[in-house]
Amino acid sequence: MITLHIKDLELLKTIQIFFNNTGSIITKGNFASYRVRSKKDLSVIIEHFNKYPLQTSKRMNYVYFYKILTLIDSKVHTNVNGFLQLTSLVNKLNKPLSISVLSNLSNLGILPNVQLELPIINNRPDLNPFWISGFITGEGSFTYFTRTRKNSKGEIIKAPGAGAPGILL
Repeated sequence: MITLHIKDLELLKTIQIFFNNTGSIITKGNFASYRVRSKKDLSVIIEHFNKYPLQTSKRMNYVYFYKILTLIDSKVHTNVNGFLQLTSLVNKLNKPLSISVLSNLSNLGILPNVQLELPIINNRPDLNPFWISGFITGEGSFTYFTRTRKNSKGEIIKAPGAGAPGILL
C-alpha cells in the first residue's frame, strides 16, 4: 500500500496504470491510498521488483516479504512449526510484532531464528535520472548549508562563494 496526500492522487493513478491497472485507489479525508490485495495483481508488482531490484535498505524488507509470500504459497503455515517460521520472518519486516503478540505466540513455541541470504546493497548503482528523482521524492532531499566562520574578534565571516543559509530543496 502506498498512502499519499490527496494532492498526489494523480501520481497514485499513474502508478496504478504503470502496474497494468492492478489494485485499487481509495481516498479518505486528505489522503489517498493505492492498494494491491489479490495474488494475481501482486504478481505484477513482484515481477517488477524481481526484474528491477531496490537499491536501498528497503531491498532487505522486500527479500523478507517475497520469502513470506513464497512460504505461504507452499502452505507452510498450515502447521505450527511453519506458522512460527513465517511469524519469525514477519517480525523482521519494517515494523516488528508487538510484545503482546509475541507473548501470545509463545504459547505455540519458540520463534525460530530464520536466516535468509540477504542481498548486498549496491553501494555504487548505475543511477539514471528517473531513479534519482524517485529516490529524492520518496526517501531523501537536497539540502544546502553555508559555512560561516568567526574571526579572532568573534565576528562572523561569510565563506567565499556561499549562498543563503539552510536552503532545502
